[in-house]
Amino acid sequence: MQIETFVKDFEEFLIKEGKMQKTIISYTGDVKMFLEFLNSKGVTFDGNLTRFYITAYKEHLIKENYTISTINKKINSLHSFNQY
Repeated sequence: MQIETFVKDFEEFLIKEGKMQKTIISYTGDVKMFLEFLNSKGVTFDGNLTRFYITAYKEHLIKENYTISTINKKINSLHSFNQY
């Protein structure tokens, strides 16, 4: 499945969950960024989040000088994505 398909399906899930539009935009943007990160590392995402993927992504965000609050928000978005 392609990144766009995962993001679109997740967006539809968030809409059905009754999330606000700003939340949907934020969460889907965070998930798209995460999936693009995996893709840049040669990982073909199969729909299963692993601790390794999340840890590697978190380390990447730290190296890119994201603030702790931003990193936590992005990880929270991935938690919601994992529930979908």
